[in-house]
Amino acid sequence: MNTQRPFAMICLVAVALLGLSAQAPAAMFTNGGFESGATGWTLVGNTNTQTNVDRSYEGSGSLVFNGGNTTPNAVVSQSFDTTIGTSYYLTFYMAQHGTSSSGHSILDIDIFDGAGFGGTNLLADQAEVLTGVPFNSQVGTVDGLTPFYEKFTFSFTAQSTTSTLRFTDASTNLGSGFDPYVDSIAFTLVPTPAALPAGLTLIAAMLLRRRR
Repeated sequence: MNTQRPFAMICLVAVALLGLSAQAPAAMFTNGGFESGATGWTLVGNTNTQTNVDRSYEGSGSLVFNGGNTTPNAVVSQSFDTTIGTSYYLTFYMAQHGTSSSGHSILDIDIFDGAGFGGTNLLADQAEVLTGVPFNSQVGTVDGLTPFYEKFTFSFTAQSTTSTLRFTDASTNLGSGFDPYVDSIAFTLVPTPAALPAGLTLIAAMLLRRRR
């Protein structure tokens, strides 16, 4: 019976587990799905949270910008704990409620080093997302917005123990006839298999030893 193959597979699984355990904890981020209203967030300008299962990506909470044809001037932010040198993915879902013949939803996305907006912008090369294009597309009707959400992903490497996420509403056409919605904001670790090289060396040594 060939026992080398199962033995090697066990070793590979062990190495994978070692790699996972070597990662830093995920960013300490609060209420990314807006299920607790605006708890943990700073909202300035024409924006608010809503509870409506038909207009959220998941759950019932979401964040809406320039509702009721108000001027798109909102700034929404949250500071959160990060680990220096650790790389993270930011993911969120965005949809446009309503349509316009001459405008669309645009959000500027920034992550700053430190608390507030004075530090280095860690997303300087990835800063803008939009939805609702082409302009006359039907993106969400009176209700039933969930299927129209798009997923966006950005990555950054933390430079301090605190980072700050900021959404700025830059929608065109003064936001007339449509509202941007955001939901399910989350941070996850970029995989870093730190233990993999050492683990592969260990596997090779053990297999060679068994063959002798």
